Amino acid sequence: MANPNLLGISTVTGSSTAVSLATTGYYTVLSNAASSGRAYKVISLMASHASSDTANVSVNVRLNAAAAGAGSSTVIIKDVTVSSGAAQVIIDKNNPLYIVENKSLVASASSLNAVDVTVTYEELY
Repeated sequence: MANPNLLGISTVTGSSTAVSLATTGYYTVLSNAASSGRAYKVISLMASHASSDTANVSVNVRLNAAAAGAGSSTVIIKDVTVSSGAAQVIIDKNNPLYIVENKSLVASASSLNAVDVTVTYEELY
């Protein structure tokens, strides 16, 4: 099935989820399966850091078939610094991002100390 026609959607469901970036490499923050018939509108993505060091955070959109962060990835932001005890807004409602079928939003951090990524999105179908 193709991505849904946004003019023909009948359901919009809001949701939030958080992922802790505990080891090196990319973590899947939000994934849309192939042939799901859905699109996800990301209206907020925030990285927060509670440790005493600083962290660099990267966020990509990738094909689901590729290894996390590898293959066909599109960089959304790379190595943005998140200071100790701070949060960094990466995506906001003024600049939303659509995760279409067979794509995922992935994130990584340079510090393994308490970096959390929170995404708020709408599921459209």
